[in-house]
Amino acid sequence: MAAATALLACLLALAATAPAPAAAQSCPLRTDDVTIGVDLGGQLNAPYSPGTDPLGVGRIGLRAIFNGTELTSTEKGCPCEGWGASAVDASGATRAVYYNNANSNAPASPTLAPGPVPPGDTCTAESSVPDAFTVKHVYEPSGEPNVFRVVVTINNTGTTTLSQVRYRRVMDFDIDPTPYREYITLDYNGNDQPEMLEAWSDNGFASSEPGDPAAVGTVIVPPNTKALLSGPEDHGAVFQFKFADLAPGESITFNTFYGAAPTDEQAKAALAGVGAEVWALAYSTIGNSSTGFQANLNGSAVFFFAFGGVGGVPLPLPDSDGDGIPDREDVCPFVADPEQVDSDGDGIGDACDADTPPNCDGIQLVGVAPEIWIPNPHKLQRFTFSGQKPGSNPIASAVVDSIHQDEKVDTYCCKPDAEITAGGGAIRPWKSLKGEGRAYSVVVKVTDTAGRYCVSPPLIVRIAKKKSKHVPFSKQGVTFDSTVPGTSCSKKKPCKKG
Repeated sequence: MAAATALLACLLALAATAPAPAAAQSCPLRTDDVTIGVDLGGQLNAPYSPGTDPLGVGRIGLRAIFNGTELTSTEKGCPCEGWGASAVDASGATRAVYYNNANSNAPASPTLAPGPVPPGDTCTAESSVPDAFTVKHVYEPSGEPNVFRVVVTINNTGTTTLSQVRYRRVMDFDIDPTPYREYITLDYNGNDQPEMLEAWSDNGFASSEPGDPAAVGTVIVPPNTKALLSGPEDHGAVFQFKFADLAPGESITFNTFYGAAPTDEQAKAALAGVGAEVWALAYSTIGNSSTGFQANLNGSAVFFFAFGGVGGVPLPLPDSDGDGIPDREDVCPFVADPEQVDSDGDGIGDACDADTPPNCDGIQLVGVAPEIWIPNPHKLQRFTFSGQKPGSNPIASAVVDSIHQDEKVDTYCCKPDAEITAGGGAIRPWKSLKGEGRAYSVVVKVTDTAGRYCVSPPLIVRIAKKKSKHVPFSKQGVTFDSTVPGTSCSKKKPCKKG
């Protein structure tokens, strides 16, 4: 992103029970259009150096630049983005660690140096609760444009089983150009919420410390219900997950995703691209008190925050025509075409191409059978062809493109063994050097008035040594151009009449 800060991706390490920062730096990561700033504790909203933020906010959380305009989503107002994890040990004690720049327990963090942010590889933050567990966050590009993946691993490092293992992530959205007045959607794929989702809410100001599900805020989404386009308000999203017990040495791994897209449709396609199971979408607001407010689905940027690997059903990629090919990969996204034929290679399938080429698949030779015996080697046997079909435009020409044979032959004067004529061609029925019958391969080319063309599959004619005795294609392939004198004969013999 042109207007941002500079530091290469870096390794972050922090002991949760000792909040003082380790010898590490804040870590920005950038895709083409989206940038995130990761703080020492593994939360967003890392600080800029004073006076260097081009937007004057002083911190970087999740930003996007579409159509030349840089937009913030988490940085303005409360820097409320963070995480927490907890578990109950064998003694019944709750062991916990949590970080959020809005809480007093957030670790002090070095500021980011000014300059452009280069594309980074990964940022890693690892926190530990002694004799209990570690929480590791690895931030990295997801492979989907403008989406970052965070691989989260909770590992039991103690000597007893941990129960009631929980993880919470919270984010207060303040979406430009209408911060403090957003629309939020909390959604998941299918009818049943992910198995590990314990509670969620649009309260972006909730504590990051896991605990009683009711603590996620005053707006609790009941099981198997969704919050669609809630707002406009100054709010965000909080998700709390509860996992199975962890024996010593066992771990649980899942994914968090952060990103943005220009439109609601593109945002959902990006979520499908990473296999998100549950998510929050955040929109700026358009309209006013007189005309009424509504979510800005297609005119600014849609930011999102999602999870995968939490017992839900991944969101599938859109498939508008139901042919099993996702729209983004389908050469005809709105016309069912599972074969995905694109004869002219223009990226638009034949099923929906307004300018499709002719079709050569049904062409057959006329005047020669697929297998013939040797009646007269001194006389060429002539043929035509039929079965070509026009595409979007009329056929301008249909010609034999090539005639090849599979073996050299002893032939008279090394004359051509085939010729191409208007509307067809001719072949010489004669044996090969080994005394077997030869085989010819004929290819037809059909061109339309727009210059688009097709070529037929090879049309094979086999020559048998004796009538009704069929000889297989000796080399299973074509080798010699039959229409060029001398290329298919072994040696010259005196020319004979006839």
